[in-house]
Amino acid sequence: MPNPVLRLENALGRDKVISNPLALKHLFRRLSVPGPIGAHQPCSLPLALVKAGDSKDVQAAIEVANHHRIPVTPRSSKGGPLHYGSHPCPGGILLDLSPMNRILSIDTKNRMVKIQPGVTWVQLTRQLSPHGMMVMNPLLPLPERSVITTLLDREPPLNPKFEMGEPLLSMELIWPTGERFRTGSASPIGYPSNFADGTYPYGPGPIDPLRLLQGALGTMGVVTWANVKVEWRPNPNKTFLLQSKSLEQAVELVYAIQRLRLGNECLILNSTNFKLIFGAQPAERWAALLVLGGPRWFPDEKIAYEEEALQDLLRDKFPSVLWEEAGASDEIGHDLSHILRKPCDTAPYWKTALKGAYEDIFFITQLERAPLFMDSVKEACKERGHDSACVGVYVQPLEYAAGAHMEFHFYYDPAEKKEKELINSLIPDILERALDLGAHFTRINSPLVAKAVYQRVEPNYKRILHQTKKLLDPNKIMNPGKVL
Repeated sequence: MPNPVLRLENALGRDKVISNPLALKHLFRRLSVPGPIGAHQPCSLPLALVKAGDSKDVQAAIEVANHHRIPVTPRSSKGGPLHYGSHPCPGGILLDLSPMNRILSIDTKNRMVKIQPGVTWVQLTRQLSPHGMMVMNPLLPLPERSVITTLLDREPPLNPKFEMGEPLLSMELIWPTGERFRTGSASPIGYPSNFADGTYPYGPGPIDPLRLLQGALGTMGVVTWANVKVEWRPNPNKTFLLQSKSLEQAVELVYAIQRLRLGNECLILNSTNFKLIFGAQPAERWAALLVLGGPRWFPDEKIAYEEEALQDLLRDKFPSVLWEEAGASDEIGHDLSHILRKPCDTAPYWKTALKGAYEDIFFITQLERAPLFMDSVKEACKERGHDSACVGVYVQPLEYAAGAHMEFHFYYDPAEKKEKELINSLIPDILERALDLGAHFTRINSPLVAKAVYQRVEPNYKRILHQTKKLLDPNKIMNPGKVL
């Protein structure tokens, strides 16, 4: 019986399979993966790395893995530290999807782009720009990060409008059994050479396979292409910087803005994160950003009445809030919307600029509860002697502020042993405090978070998850040991 590597070479070609240990070490020497928390550890080597060029290559690799009962870990982003879900399993196949980096179509009529998993944020942003279009991105993603991976991970878009919350429309995927499957209105036979347009995300039938893949860290299948919602890039734009002394006031202000349905991008940053992203020190501790963008029809008129409504709100309800049009002052000097609507283009990456390393905790909550979580973090930092000024905070309202994504960034110097040990003890404590306050974790980014969250999950829910996994992946080859 041929060994797995030989089977892979026969099925895909030798040029697509790398199995030499020295070659693998060379490829992985700069890659790292988060350890239990705080430190980054060397990445363990897989049995082979497969460079998939199309969906047939993906199917072939998965069929070999099923035959030999060896794990498969998909990876689609380029460069940077490996995402927790992309950490290769020893003795398995690392399925590299980055060569599948074609933008297959740009459909301006249906406001949709069809892309492969290797398409990155910097690539897609550049290709859509001449068409005057954009994908609603999260906060400054890494330029070489896969767009599809980002969307499957549920990273929140900066625009809190309800219709912006689900950018994924339909997709093709390979189940862990090797079968090909299409979702939504891309599922009819003959797509795309039939009546279907691929814009409807749900189905086929009464099932919703999209939900099985979101947040699953590659444990439920491999996406080979996806239709993604795009929007016309607003022009002109006015970005307003609204500064508050307290998070409570910033939250009240954002609630009021969202009740009036004003603007597009809307978010809250503390002064630490604001300075790291925009290079300017705000006057107050908390800064809310609101972008008023002009649509294709009557753009100036829309901005004018929204600006008038915003000024009326600030005058009548929030007279103590400092506000200015960002770009009108010498301190900032440019419209911040151009920074927010693209991947991070600074070196080093903004999260590593302060001290060289960081740890994140993020979850979903009610916007009004954000100050409670902030107080909890301050208390934990005070108890351990950690300077809370080195903690970045980002609050993203969701669906007109019906909910909120809250994110804490703990910056530290990886060369300082005591500082690293402090973060190692601080993060688990803050995680437990957040869970006690009702934080809802929909994205698992480390084994520590997975353990803490699943310890509190109702047993029947875990049982159903495992039953679903067993049904779709009977040989347990798809990225074992991650979430499920």
